Amino acid sequence: MDSFVRVMRGETTPHEAGADAANALEAHYMAFAAEDARITHQKLDMGEYR
Repeated sequence: MDSFVRVMRGETTPHEAGADAANALEAHYMAFAAEDARITHQKLDMGEYR
């Protein structure tokens, strides 16, 4: 979150903050997996989930 705020303030660039497409995709995978786990009440293997 700190990186996002620094980018929004113009203190750093998205690239410098590590905000690339791979990180964004991984964050979305994690969010979807967390929601699936919440709904099903089961642990998920991220390797299988991807």
